[in-house]
Amino acid sequence: MIRKGREIADKLGEKLTAVLVGYNVENKAEELIHYGADHVIVVEMKIRHIYDKTIYKGAFKFSK
Repeated sequence: MIRKGREIADKLGEKLTAVLVGYNVENKAEELIHYGADHVIVVEMKIRHIYDKTIYKGAFKFSK
């Protein structure tokens, strides 16, 4: 998805920001930069085995 996002961002002349949510994932941010993201927002969450859309929605509110 990063590569497709990169294509779209380039066509629009915009920056591409990736959001990485998970537990112990900060080390993966550079990988997203390598694949084409200009910026990466990392949201570390210890609750890695529970999917609750309200938790993720809250993470995106803080990233604005």
